[in-house]
Amino acid sequence: MNRASLVCNTGPLIALSLLELLEEVAAVFDLVTTETVVEEWRSRAGEVPAGVRVLDQPVQPNPMLSAQLDPGEASVILAALEHNIGNVLIDETRGRKVARRIYGLNVVGTARILVDLHKAERIERIQPYLEKLLGHGYWLSKAVLSWALAECHKNPGTETG
Repeated sequence: MNRASLVCNTGPLIALSLLELLEEVAAVFDLVTTETVVEEWRSRAGEVPAGVRVLDQPVQPNPMLSAQLDPGEASVILAALEHNIGNVLIDETRGRKVARRIYGLNVVGTARILVDLHKAERIERIQPYLEKLLGHGYWLSKAVLSWALAECHKNPGTETG
């Protein structure tokens, strides 16, 4: 199976780890991250889990990105560009806008990953995962929640709410 590469930021990695889904995500995507994200991860959650590949080359800093985004988001965007990986996993609005509008990257968020796991039949329902994220203070807009549940309803009989 040819898995799409996905350069991941710290927040979504922590969210997917909280949901105990990193192994499932790694089965669907080639999860890649940067040393900057690894440092952020370690300060919050300990060792980086198996299945997440850390890029060997250091990413060169970009003053414009550094002024607009936190170091993890900036490193994710630069790594995607340097390694010709078109997909990034970022949840923060500003990082998503910069990645998409300025650099033309395909941006996905944690909710999209849950939908993809559902469609790949790696998880049966996404609502319990969404509720767990919300219960742990993870912010998801009502529009994103509605979209994610509606996407899963497109597979008849699989997501019942």
